[in-house]
Amino acid sequence: MTDSVGDDHRRSQGRPVSSADPLSATASSGEPRYYYVDSSSWCKLLINEDESAALAAFVDHVHSVGGGFLSADLLVTEVWRTVHRIDHDSGNVAVDPANVTEVLNRVNLFTPDRSIYRDAAHLFAGQAVRSLDAIHVAQCLAVDADVFISYDERQLAAARSVGIKTHSPR
Repeated sequence: MTDSVGDDHRRSQGRPVSSADPLSATASSGEPRYYYVDSSSWCKLLINEDESAALAAFVDHVHSVGGGFLSADLLVTEVWRTVHRIDHDSGNVAVDPANVTEVLNRVNLFTPDRSIYRDAAHLFAGQAVRSLDAIHVAQCLAVDADVFISYDERQLAAARSVGIKTHSPR
């Protein structure tokens, strides 16, 4: 698969692979882990749901040990559309726009190149994987994230089907 991110955005491709707990915030080598996130997870930092506190604690811990979060630029659209939909449905501003910006600033975003879209189109041939889910999984593979964080069971199954470790903090 073609790497879709420029050298200035890439982590070392030569970092050791750990067989340690994939959910710990650092690899056995002590290097930070990188977690790919989708909107089903990242929106929980803005909207109080059952898993929100667990996810917030997980995010704080990962950042405290030098780990980080990655996603496609698509996350920005998905998060803002969710916020606008909630605002519309509630009839008022339910989520402070400053909080949205703050939450989005906690994730390193990558702009998928054309190869990601081609990979996403064919990666799950014969499977019922939604288009945006396929783009997120293809981008996760391209940036070589250690674990895929989501609360969408179909998306998690798609990620696991191509060998990606997954987690849903609870």
